[in-house]
Amino acid sequence: MPTHQVLIVYDWGSNSNEGWATAVQAFDARTETTVAPLDHDLHDEFELLLRHTRELYGGAVNGRDRHIPQRSLRTLKSAGLDEDFVVTYCIALGFGDHGVKRLREHYRAA
Repeated sequence: MPTHQVLIVYDWGSNSNEGWATAVQAFDARTETTVAPLDHDLHDEFELLLRHTRELYGGAVNGRDRHIPQRSLRTLKSAGLDEDFVVTYCIALGFGDHGVKRLREHYRAA
């Protein structure tokens, strides 16, 4: 995440960066508005999810403590947040690219 500099992201018609844009409250040049933040309770659910990175790196189907992150992921899914939104929001909060594959697996299993 750049600090004290400008980052321009071109999203050609997909919503694949919507989670990231929401997390950082990006400025949308097309609409000339800032992306609204996520509901506070849902943001807190993301924070809770990312406190369990050890469990996220475990298997989604047979990992020892898979139920811990999947509980948060079920809440996020129930709120209507799709897989790409959840993944890119987590990336904006600092979740590293080395765990994205596992995060997607947990999302699908939740």
